[in-house]
Amino acid sequence: MTPSEVQQASRRAHDRRELRTAATVVLRNSAGLQSLKCWTDDLSLSGARLQSLTEIQAADIYVRILMEGLSEQVLTARVVRCDLTSHWFDKKEVTRFVYGIEFQGICVDPAVRQLAGCG
Repeated sequence: MTPSEVQQASRRAHDRRELRTAATVVLRNSAGLQSLKCWTDDLSLSGARLQSLTEIQAADIYVRILMEGLSEQVLTARVVRCDLTSHWFDKKEVTRFVYGIEFQGICVDPAVRQLAGCG
């Protein structure tokens, strides 16, 4: 391993696994609750990498990840990293927001769970 690989490995509490699946993010803002569609790139026991075409303007969010064994839960999470990436698609530049999130717990708020599709 190179020094940068060792540093990257030591930052992670758990191994990450590549997983691309749909996800719903719910956040609170001045207008109340808002839901956004996004997708995961990878997942671990402690967090995930999310991508979205819409900016997430909150540090604390709720996430529903559509995968067997997890899709009936809404997780509380904190955004710990945000990057922008862009590519060309059909002669247009498409910008995506890439977020590193850290799971905090399970959400029990019925309004959040319903907006995320679990209610």
